[in-house]
Amino acid sequence: MSLLISVAVAIILVMGLGYAAPYLPYNNLLSGSFYQVISVLLAIVISAALNMPMLYMLSANSLYKKGEYKKATEKYKKAYKTKRLSRDMEIYCGYILLKEGDKKSSEEIFEAVSKKKLTEYQKNSLDINTSILLWKKGQLDVALEKLKAVWESAPSVTSAGTLGALMLVKARETGDYGEAVDFCEKTNEQFTYEKTIMANLGEAYYGMGRNEDALSVFAELMDCGSQAPAPYYYYALALLKSGDNEKAEEMLNLSLRQRFSALSTVSKKVVRAKLEEICE
Repeated sequence: MSLLISVAVAIILVMGLGYAAPYLPYNNLLSGSFYQVISVLLAIVISAALNMPMLYMLSANSLYKKGEYKKATEKYKKAYKTKRLSRDMEIYCGYILLKEGDKKSSEEIFEAVSKKKLTEYQKNSLDINTSILLWKKGQLDVALEKLKAVWESAPSVTSAGTLGALMLVKARETGDYGEAVDFCEKTNEQFTYEKTIMANLGEAYYGMGRNEDALSVFAELMDCGSQAPAPYYYYALALLKSGDNEKAEEMLNLSLRQRFSALSTVSKKVVRAKLEEICE
């Protein structure tokens, strides 16, 4: 909308000053185009001001893709502070800040967005991201309840992948993988070849002791590719259990080549320790 407004402003300025130019002082400057030049410059300034949120977002996205995460997060913060982003973009900014470990800023954004009028889709998106924040704040059970509510009201790939991942976090704490396996099997059938869901299922099988099933799922996932470190790590553990140390080492090295974030369910330290253990 701001782009259309800026274009309209530019047209009005150029036409208005064009008509008024003969009656204004200094019109002979620049071969009689003085006010046309001024109008274009003003239009550019107004356009930049109106589109500043999107300019910040475009810059942030570009920096993030290049791996300049610190600079990118500052741009995302500036974009949010303009107070002229869409609700979806505000939620996205909060998610990125959370992913980069800035829980405080993320929480401030989510709380502010929660007080605004939201569509059903936006509310579900906010609830999913708030659940992730709750997990990172140590409130895993509350996060799971919120995610289960989202899943029941609006099943989606995102809610399935996130709920499955947090179910596995809980399962690692309790040692009980039954609920996680059931959920991951169900969602894997519902959303075929979704990488996060496949990774969840593979880990769930491994945690439950169904190693051959885990190997099968992870092998299929590797054909699709993954950019998260956890699937390679858990595939390596399953391979170690089957006695294939060489391939396990390969998977651990692949895990270390992926990017670890504040939301990764396995740390680089843990992966390195496992690699050093099998290489001794």
